[in-house]
Amino acid sequence: MKRRYKKAALLLTAAMLLSLTACGAKEDPKEVFDEAVAKNAALTDLDTNMVMDMDMTMDTYTFGISADMSMQASGMNTESMRYYSDSSMVLDLTELLGTNQAIDTITFYEDGYCYTETLGQKIKYAMDLDSMMATLQQSMPSSELQSDLMAEITLEEKDGVRVLSFTADPEKYSEQVTEMLGVLGDQMASLGVQENAMTISELSGTYTLNDEGYYTAADMTMAFDMDMEGSPVTVSCNIQMTINNPGEPVEVVLPDTSEYQEVSLTQ
Repeated sequence: MKRRYKKAALLLTAAMLLSLTACGAKEDPKEVFDEAVAKNAALTDLDTNMVMDMDMTMDTYTFGISADMSMQASGMNTESMRYYSDSSMVLDLTELLGTNQAIDTITFYEDGYCYTETLGQKIKYAMDLDSMMATLQQSMPSSELQSDLMAEITLEEKDGVRVLSFTADPEKYSEQVTEMLGVLGDQMASLGVQENAMTISELSGTYTLNDEGYYTAADMTMAFDMDMEGSPVTVSCNIQMTINNPGEPVEVVLPDTSEYQEVSLTQ
């Protein structure tokens, strides 16, 4: 009888040790990072809010830009995609003009057309789905991040949630950005920005994860140099994004389009 109890005790001890070992197993930050990016990138519906603060130096002048944007999209990467964003931007032109300028913009997309309302003008122009998705990815830089572009990734728990902290390898991420600019092609050229004209000097940030593995908040700091129409430009910015209820369907309500005048971007 004693031998039976002793064997049972040993089995219980072994089971407890195995359990403790499993509980103590650490997740690989790189794997968690890539899984979170993949899950968010696979979303077909999206409801986000973004706040951005940017400082830009061009020639001898420094400009400040702050923006607050809400964005909803449904059916992304499908022909039935609908997109709507409402943004408020303030340009600090104190050094140049001695004042600030506020710009409110509404942009939406449906049936192969992008619509924009700003500064009292309503225009629309043809845009294929691939170009629209590339533009959307440009406005959400976190969508292109991968662990192999990172110099360091850590994972920790804060206030009961998992938080990924990351620092990019500037050279690798610069190559990624060059590829992204190449996709936008003529759109970037119309702004005076050419391919191979942007170099990232810093990119770091955090992702806050929910129980399903989506990131529901992103906080990123970025610095880069670029060439715009032959003038060197230095930019530093902080971007804070909130992703509301990832994985849930989003209803996108679009304005009436009858007053929008069609223009051509190639003119």
